[in-house]
Amino acid sequence: MKYDNPRLPVMAAALLCLCSPNIFAEEIDRLDSLTITVIAEDQESRLPLAVTKVEADELVSPSEQSLQDFLDPAPGLFTQNQDNAAQGLRPSIRGFGSRAAFGVRGIRVVLDGVPMTLPDGQTELDAIDLGLLDSARIIRGPSASLFGNASGGAIILKTRPVPENPEARLDLHTSSFDSRRIRFEGGGHYRDTGLLAAYTDTSYNGFRDHANTDTSLLNARLSQPLGTGKLNAYISALDITAQDPGSLTATQARENRRAARDANVNFNAGETIEQQRVALTWDGMISDWALQYTGYAGQRDFSNRLPFTGGGQVQFDRNFGGLGTTLSREFSGPMFRHGFSAGLDIQIQQDNRTRFDNNNGIRGARTLAQNEEAFSTGLFLRDTIALSPLWETSLGLRYDTLNLKVEDRFLTDGDNSGDRDIDDLSADLSLTRWLDSGMFYIRVASSFETPTFTELANPNGGGFNEQVESSEALNKEIGFKGQWQSVGYSVAIYHIDVDDELLPFELAAQPGRTFYRNAGKTQRMGLELSANTQLSSAWSLISSYTLSENEFDSGELTGKSLPGIPDQQLWMSLNFKQDAYRLAVIGQHIGKLYADDENTEKVSAYELLHLQASVDLGSLFNSPVWQLQLGIDNILDEDYNDNVRINAFGGRYYEPAAGRAYRLAASLRF
Repeated sequence: MKYDNPRLPVMAAALLCLCSPNIFAEEIDRLDSLTITVIAEDQESRLPLAVTKVEADELVSPSEQSLQDFLDPAPGLFTQNQDNAAQGLRPSIRGFGSRAAFGVRGIRVVLDGVPMTLPDGQTELDAIDLGLLDSARIIRGPSASLFGNASGGAIILKTRPVPENPEARLDLHTSSFDSRRIRFEGGGHYRDTGLLAAYTDTSYNGFRDHANTDTSLLNARLSQPLGTGKLNAYISALDITAQDPGSLTATQARENRRAARDANVNFNAGETIEQQRVALTWDGMISDWALQYTGYAGQRDFSNRLPFTGGGQVQFDRNFGGLGTTLSREFSGPMFRHGFSAGLDIQIQQDNRTRFDNNNGIRGARTLAQNEEAFSTGLFLRDTIALSPLWETSLGLRYDTLNLKVEDRFLTDGDNSGDRDIDDLSADLSLTRWLDSGMFYIRVASSFETPTFTELANPNGGGFNEQVESSEALNKEIGFKGQWQSVGYSVAIYHIDVDDELLPFELAAQPGRTFYRNAGKTQRMGLELSANTQLSSAWSLISSYTLSENEFDSGELTGKSLPGIPDQQLWMSLNFKQDAYRLAVIGQHIGKLYADDENTEKVSAYELLHLQASVDLGSLFNSPVWQLQLGIDNILDEDYNDNVRINAFGGRYYEPAAGRAYRLAASLRF
């Protein structure tokens, strides 16, 4: 199959994005250079994008169970599945990613300049050490000309720099449901060489039955000046064993919210993962050009048990890697100046996948064996031209090729080998007007999203499901972002048309396993607001609001709402910070959503209230830095769902969330 349908920008729609020195840090600076694949730390404010930045230092007492506390402040972003480690946190941005049965889909994730997203578009967040994170920047809306495949949005993560002086840190966490975490971190510089390493051991029993998780995670970073730049080397190792409690019907959830699905217990549903990953990055200057090089490689061993017999156990050995380079330069001419960037990305992924019958948790006969390979290349260009001191335009182009190949090694049901070639030209065009205290812009951008190998699975055996195609989106925005006195503000209005939307479904013969289909045309419209008000020297109020309408736009479902996306969201945090004391009272409203395409199963809106507090005893008593943190989640003990499984067979849509839960942490630095 050849899929080639370039979309060049032609229209405009809306955006206003928050600027503030607090959580949403998007200062309106002028930039000297521009990079593409990974946006440099001070560059998102110059690009006409809807961006929210969350600093780790501004989070009072994050749970460190998932990335959720870093993502929730962003408007237009919805997270689910924090409690089920076997499925992983499931974020969606403007609806992209809402279809995921597990992990992250439709969103690109980058950590310290290294892609976490594989060439087929899937991302796992389990190897990220949240204790090392320094910031998260969330780019809202299609950005394929920046990031390539599966970039309906992007999450750019950055870890803390290596400390100048040697230091060590011991963190002890305990929380409800017999959960505990022990984490040790150490680092410092010796001459020009810096080292930062952390080891975390976590045991989480879970709110629900059959939800135990044990995790060991090691991350290390080595920094060294090299030539005109700096070389960074990263190593990570991950070991997870997690049970999956499964989903329930509405009646079952009302009867016992803590229960696991019977079939998940009988078939011992869950997974084990071992992963190792290494990466190298170099940033520096050659002549007047800024250069960035990235290389990474990894290996992941995965096995799981699904709650049915036929093919209910999956195992794959994955090798993956990639190379990337970006160069950029600022040019000054007699009439205007412009910043030019160009680069190349190459990624590869190889999976050796087998399936077996699951005989009540015991591995049975083999039912599938195939080798899967994804190979992608992306070439990108961007030019930002200052038309005058007040006006600027930006054009980005990216051409991606992706080859997906399956070699069938289980031939008793025939040879289902095959391959697919996917080509796509992505573009974005913007016009920016600089204001005294901010900026206004109009932007149009396209993106594309290929189905992953998991989503291409054939319900009838091996090979590809030939009925599943890639999807494409065209995003139109217009907006402002700026600062007015003590208030940082942001407003974004957007309209997105999507062709061949990918949606999940289940089959009666394989309940708990998700397959995918194309749902024709859809459209998404939304308003995103953010505000950060400094009420006094100690008090601040941070808020974000999202209003969205997401509908099918073709076929029998025309006018129905897309499942899994709430129609409204409100997030507010009242913060206190003075001397050694910090406090945050966080409130959330999540609007109604639907669990199925036909909109017959409506999930009601709900409200949550959380409390976070910390005290730095070291600064009070002039001693080694002891810090205590307290968190009370869901203070009102609200019944809501940690996850809603879209189009689940038999009405098993619901994974109930925990009620009121407590967290306590102590940190010693020396």
